[in-house]
Formats: sequence, structure tokens, C-alpha cells
Amino acid sequence: MSGGCFGQAGPRSKPPGQAPGAAYGPSPTDAPTVLLAAHAQPTSAVDRDYVLPIAGVVYVVFSRSLDPMSLSPHNFVLTLPSGQRVSPVGAFLGPAQELDEHRTVELMITDTRKDQSRPIEPISVTVTGLVHDVDGRELEGLSADVAPRARPVFAVQAVAMPTTVTCRGFDHAVRVYWSAPVRLAEVAPAPKVGFLEGIQVAPQGVDDVDEPGDDNVVDWCLRGPGNLRRIELPAGVVVDLRGGPAEAAGLVIQSPGPQTPSPLRVSAPIATPG
Repeated sequence: MSGGCFGQAGPRSKPPGQAPGAAYGPSPTDAPTVLLAAHAQPTSAVDRDYVLPIAGVVYVVFSRSLDPMSLSPHNFVLTLPSGQRVSPVGAFLGPAQELDEHRTVELMITDTRKDQSRPIEPISVTVTGLVHDVDGRELEGLSADVAPRARPVFAVQAVAMPTTVTCRGFDHAVRVYWSAPVRLAEVAPAPKVGFLEGIQVAPQGVDDVDEPGDDNVVDWCLRGPGNLRRIELPAGVVVDLRGGPAEAAGLVIQSPGPQTPSPLRVSAPIATPG
């Protein structure tokens, strides 16, 4: 990806019951921010260098970028199959290189169970604190089932992006968010993009410059007139960080929500155990 990895800071957290100022707050017509997916993954080499021993991670993907100032591990609770509820020891915005990518949180988990013969596998995640999106919406109470680490990485959302942001020189860009970090497969089938006008074509380019940590976003680029409708993603079009192929999927391509860049860089960890 070209450009820097800049986040989008929303308004500061306000005391309970205090209304937002006139200059802030989402438009009444904007769709609410939702929790799209959560996916357990094994630790990576980066995670193993953390200050505490990490037994696993859970990637949590939202439908809108987050306010990094509101992110804390104490604002999330994970439920284990036994019914035990635990908090992660770290909450980090996933690596990102582009505007509108800061929707993914990596939750780091330690294993304090007596029996550690099996990997720790949370079954659900809940936002229990005052996490905010970039427009100041409070996300407390959002929850999702956690896909097990044995499930292949899967596509979560497809969004049409302006070519001033990515795929410069093309007419269209389709950004696909995945349930966990991915990279392009060395040899892979091409996706197909359908237009409202009835045609279906393969993208003519891809914009995916990964940093060592990788991210969960790939942009496909297209030329020609038309209105984007749907993207079909064959199995194995991307792979996870272990080389496992992604699931096949078909997604309706959504229009991008309003996003305003800010100069806050958030590729480094922003929350540590308190």
C-alpha cells in the first residue's frame, strides 16, 4: 500500500450522561458501527516477544475505524468454553498502511489454566468498556462469537474505495477486510468483480504492500466504466500468516462511510497492561 498508516481520532471520551458538543458526533443517517467478526489465531513471532507470555490472540474486526485513545485491554472480555471470563493482557490496533484500515483489534491472551494441554480457545468476545469509533459512538455491549483457530481465514467485508486512496491510476478499487492477517498467495485464482450493468471481470491489479506484521486488508484494482456490485473470492486467493488458504466467499461491495484523516500514527502498540 502506498502512503502512511494514519489513524482517525474521534472526540475524547465524555463523562456519562454528557451530550456531545455540536461539532462532534455521527450523523443521524449513518449506519451504526457493528462488530463484524472475531477469529482466534496462534501467536506469531512478534507476539512471543511481548512483555508477558502470550498463549493466543483474537482478531476483532469492526465496521468502522476506532478512536485509538479509547482502546484498552480492560475494555474487552473473552469467554472460554468453561464459562470463565478473562480479560486480554494487551489490545492493539492491527497493522495498517492506509486510511480506513484501523478497524481491527488484536487481543493478546495469557493462559492461567491449570490444564494447558490444549490451546486456549475463547468462544466469544464482548466490548465491556467505553471503546469509541472515530465518530465518538460508544461501542460498549457489542459482542460476537469467536471463530476457532482451526477455521481458515475468511472474508468479512468488501468496500468500494476512492482511487485517490488506493489503486491510483485505476477507475475502481475494492477493499476486502479479512478475519485475520493475510498475504497474497504466490499462485492463486483471481477474484471476479460483478457490476450492476451485468458484466463480471477479473481485477487488473492489486494494491497490497505489507509490513513485516502484515494486515487483514487487500485492495483489488479495476479499469473501465460501471458500478461495482459484488466480489467473488475463490478459496486460496489469499493465505494466512502460516500459509493456510482462505475460505471462498462472495460479498456485496459496500460504499465507503465518511472518513476524515488525522495526523495520529497508530501502527505501534497503543495499549499495554495497566
